[in-house]
Amino acid sequence: EGNVYLAYISIGVDEFNLGPIEVAAQVSSIAVARSEDDGFTWPVQISSARSGVNTDGLETDRFGRLRGIVDISFLDKPWMASGPHPDDPETDVIYVTYTNFDISYEILYIGEIPNLLPTEMRTSIELVKSEDGGRTWTDPVNVSPVVRRAYGETGDGSGASGVFGTLRVVQGSQPEVTADGTVHVAWMDSTDDDSQLGVGEIQVASSTDAGDNWSTPVVAAVFNEPEFRARTNNFRFWASAFPQIASGPDGKVYIAYVGRPSDKPNDDGDVFLISSLDDGLTWSRPTVLNDDDTDHVQIFPSIDVAPDGAVHAMWGDFRDSVSQSRYHIYYTRSDDQGETFGFTNEELGLSVGDTRVSDFPSNPNYAFPRGLFIGDYFSLTATEDDVHMAWPDARLGEFGPINQKVAVARTEAVDSPEIFISPPSGPGGQQVTLQGFSFQPDLGVFVQLGDSTISTLRTDLDGEF
Repeated sequence: EGNVYLAYISIGVDEFNLGPIEVAAQVSSIAVARSEDDGFTWPVQISSARSGVNTDGLETDRFGRLRGIVDISFLDKPWMASGPHPDDPETDVIYVTYTNFDISYEILYIGEIPNLLPTEMRTSIELVKSEDGGRTWTDPVNVSPVVRRAYGETGDGSGASGVFGTLRVVQGSQPEVTADGTVHVAWMDSTDDDSQLGVGEIQVASSTDAGDNWSTPVVAAVFNEPEFRARTNNFRFWASAFPQIASGPDGKVYIAYVGRPSDKPNDDGDVFLISSLDDGLTWSRPTVLNDDDTDHVQIFPSIDVAPDGAVHAMWGDFRDSVSQSRYHIYYTRSDDQGETFGFTNEELGLSVGDTRVSDFPSNPNYAFPRGLFIGDYFSLTATEDDVHMAWPDARLGEFGPINQKVAVARTEAVDSPEIFISPPSGPGGQQVTLQGFSFQPDLGVFVQLGDSTISTLRTDLDGEF
């Protein structure tokens, strides 16, 4: 119906009592907002799912002290997709997936003061859906298995506390709806060798009845997990491994992710792509999308399929930085359903696998706050006529305090910024008029003469000054 939907985490606090002690626990809600005027106003904002505190497992012992288990959950990493209902193509269904972090705490007394000691963390990928434009939402259903991390004494006889037993985490889910209404959800499973270490898996589950029932998860890919931080930067590099999923008009499904290549021990990550022709039952061998001859890292891919079936991909790339401290945005496409990627110029006799998009690199250490939160926020959308990209851009941090903007690009040309100076030359002492056109609206501008800043101002809403 042309409405726009936006999902986000709304964070709050649940308060509860442990005897005489009042405790505040951080909880979250996955909110969904709807706009019916192309995003100008957002009057409808509804919680699609909510975490909370469960104290049903508490009881009082013979000394009058509370004993038992408190469960506190937190919902993270929401992602949303919409598509036709498999039994009624005229009806749109909105799906939201997220990770449920559910932690059990045992009450431990230090003297007469109760404390909460974590004993186990359970993670699972859950899904909620709406068939009435986001007004009402179903109860959550598990798409992934519930995996566990246990806490307590390490078991080595030292009496030290830590994590023991199973070490699995599932995280980074993303749904995709194909043209026939089939829903696929992809996520990353850290396996039992712990997260950010060893081997990880991309797992996929599917539903053909609008998300009511789900297939047994399929392992679509096995890869070497990236570490949590990049070597030369402070951002959450591990999130690069979270799968990005898209489907074509023919029902073919594609997934992109970052893994550490086995044949390059000094390379922290390449962008891999896998595909499925049979509704996610079987998957192709991984193809590397970044076409560089370095061992420099690639980060945060995003993919989409245009209405004509062309596959488009973007990512952040450190190949041009000797110290691997600055990334550019790179892009590639496939016109043969992901069989080959890249570009050929027959006139010049050139063939390349990818191309650079950004005109200035970003150093995450100069971004806000020192690059901690550039992760997970690269995105690409392909339409019938164009390809649009968005990413966190930190170029202005090179020239002043830490700075992070949202940069966008598209394949269709945009007007280049222009500067007009009158008079263009002449003797000193004259008044000079400087005008700017086609700049970004509401942007800070400074004019330098030699080493001195002689004027500061902002562009207007038309990008002029």
